[in-house]
Amino acid sequence: MGTPALSTIQDIKGLESKAERSLMHRFNLAKDLLIAVISSGKPREGQEGDLVALLTWLRFSSSRLLVWNKNYNIKPREISAAQDGLTLLLASLLEQQPDWRDVLVLTLAAVGRGGQGDVGQRIRDEILYVQSRNNAKGGMMEEWHQKLHNNTSPDDVVICQALLAYLEHDLDISFYWQTLQVANISKERLAGFDRPIKSEPSFKPDQRQGLLQDLSSYLQTLKASCPCFLLQEGVWPRSKHARSMTELGQVQSMCKQGVWGCTQD
Repeated sequence: MGTPALSTIQDIKGLESKAERSLMHRFNLAKDLLIAVISSGKPREGQEGDLVALLTWLRFSSSRLLVWNKNYNIKPREISAAQDGLTLLLASLLEQQPDWRDVLVLTLAAVGRGGQGDVGQRIRDEILYVQSRNNAKGGMMEEWHQKLHNNTSPDDVVICQALLAYLEHDLDISFYWQTLQVANISKERLAGFDRPIKSEPSFKPDQRQGLLQDLSSYLQTLKASCPCFLLQEGVWPRSKHARSMTELGQVQSMCKQGVWGCTQD
């Protein structure tokens, strides 16, 4: 793998103020940058350096070292559509340039899957169903609903897992916080979202069984855009050139590190 190209790093630096508005903006800007790289006419070594710079940027983002949302309301389907457009372009380039396999596979891993808009819309619709069916429309569930509608992210996989842990252990709130802590999601991080989550979940015993069932199903919808889930299902990644044990091991290692906020079960 080559060395990041300084000129592309400077370009990325200039794009960051736009990219931090939402993940949709970041993915679309990354796609535009990728198109510029492959059409630049540079020698292969120079293009690979540009790709390494792009990988570094997206890896910083997936590791939560960059801002995911800043004063911008975004629909989940818009994020997943932008994500899908970027991953399709990366997979297509991987088919054409298998010599760049290492950097492209890791870039795909840093981006995640995307969902052609459908998965994103289901995220938006199904949380309303969960709330309505289980009479869970206030407090933490309403705060989470507002976050999901305006800025879905991999953190939501962990939040759902934390709710399930709380429910599975007879409404013991310590299991909610323990699950979040494992993924490095603190009370301060929850409160710092553009749509903050400041309340703890507080369910009644008669809500427990229904929420367990419905949130377990909802978790699968949330996971549909998570690379770790794709590994579990045996469909990661999209390209036949990216299926070596070494590459899958690299992606699996990133999952175990909690790079996307979701982890393998």
